[in-house]
Amino acid sequence: MALSAQALTTVALLADELSIATPASDSDEEARLERYIERASEQLATLLGRDLHYATDHTVKMAARDPYRLQLPDGAPRPLKAITSIVFDDGSTSTTVTAADYEIEDSGAGWIRRINGRWTFTGAADAFGDPFAARLPEHLYTLTITAGWVTPQQAIDDGGLTRDLPHDIEDAALALAAQRYWRRGRSRDVKSRKLLSASVSYFDSGEGHQAEIIQDVLTRYGGIGL
Repeated sequence: MALSAQALTTVALLADELSIATPASDSDEEARLERYIERASEQLATLLGRDLHYATDHTVKMAARDPYRLQLPDGAPRPLKAITSIVFDDGSTSTTVTAADYEIEDSGAGWIRRINGRWTFTGAADAFGDPFAARLPEHLYTLTITAGWVTPQQAIDDGGLTRDLPHDIEDAALALAAQRYWRRGRSRDVKSRKLLSASVSYFDSGEGHQAEIIQDVLTRYGGIGL
């Protein structure tokens, strides 16, 4: 098993976080840590409500409610790094917007500014003719974009990419993966156990501190919360 592009940290870093030896390649322990990383990465992406990893072929369908600015909708990957194409299709005509007519205005927020012309409004005006009062606008624009952060694993797998994933997001992924590691094979509520004359106290994994790390990331990057 090898980590996917979506993985937000590496086996070596998780092993260091857990204060255990980095497992040998192709070992059962390596596969276990990879599985925890993948699950933690998927969970964090779900909590943040969007893909986090870098990709050149994200497809986003969206509406236009402002004549001069488009903003990527909730759930679209960010940061927006490049735009391959913007196509307007109302069912009768399909038009590719000329690349020279727009530019990325705010990568992190996903704002795209129209330089020449206007975006075609894709909602229905209300009874008073006010387009900004429209509800349920149609998603007639289809964008193909390059977006997301280069993860540590992507930087390892592709020497042409430079990791730019924020370290606090990686820390949150490590916290989630560490929780899975320490909880394996036991109830999360068990703190100690005594069997006959032998007693065992489980290691304090600092879950309260880990929860703070995760919540801070969700607050900063617009997650739905724990």
